[in-house]
Amino acid sequence: MYGNADGQDQQQLMNRPNTIDRKDLQKGFTLVLSGGAARGYAHVGVLSYLFAKGLVPDEIIGTSMGAMIGAGCAIGLQPDEITEHIKKFSRLSRWLRPSLSHPALLDSQKLKDIFSSLFTERRMGDTDISLKIIATDFNDGRIRIFEAGDAVLIHEAVSCSMSIPVLFPPISLENTSYVDGFLCANLPVQEVSDPNKPIIAVDVMSPRANEPYQPENSSWLGRPAEIIDMYERSFYLMIQNQTRTACAGRGNIISLQPELADFNLYDFDKFEPIIAKGYEEATAVLG
Repeated sequence: MYGNADGQDQQQLMNRPNTIDRKDLQKGFTLVLSGGAARGYAHVGVLSYLFAKGLVPDEIIGTSMGAMIGAGCAIGLQPDEITEHIKKFSRLSRWLRPSLSHPALLDSQKLKDIFSSLFTERRMGDTDISLKIIATDFNDGRIRIFEAGDAVLIHEAVSCSMSIPVLFPPISLENTSYVDGFLCANLPVQEVSDPNKPIIAVDVMSPRANEPYQPENSSWLGRPAEIIDMYERSFYLMIQNQTRTACAGRGNIISLQPELADFNLYDFDKFEPIIAKGYEEATAVLG
């Protein structure tokens, strides 16, 4: 039997706690930032709230856009500084280039250049806050956790974590091909170093980022758009079920799920309202 999506059932579905002990967070916590392309801008809003309250994580784990923003925070950038950097994504023409020599739709060199400029020659251990970046080994599908001790530059790890298959070519590193971490852990709560500490998990691909499914009965001229919508929704549901499995049984997760249904994954020019949604969600849940 399916539960009613209202009231208590909705609360359970979203895994959103009603109360939180701020003192526990002040003793230390892990911040987990999900992938979600442009929706990942909401992570900056969450960081703005946390920093304003004097809550600084002692570990950050990120996938895809969460990896880039989390890495920026880990090297000591303030939220407003991170915002200045992500403005480079607001104009797609600055970094979207057709791929002419790789088995992908787009060339990733412009993205690599942005990451290289941001993180310079820092390695995974050269951070103020402990950092883990999630990617997927494209040979066997296993998770690759880039962390302190790895002889890898931060911008290399971020490039691997953000290399969406089909859109971008796999990244060759360590004699292996890596792609976006969403394939194995879009919200990598299972990779925390200390499972006894609180986890603030920011999920920008949660059900709150979806409009309710409303099938249309249009003419055949409208079918291609409907088919694309169904494909995208299937992708979202796959990610959400992956996340539910990862979070199951973990009672120390504080789940932040910004309301992002009005924004698409490619709304890179809408960074201000998306960042605001992250701040609003942090305020509503953390108080």
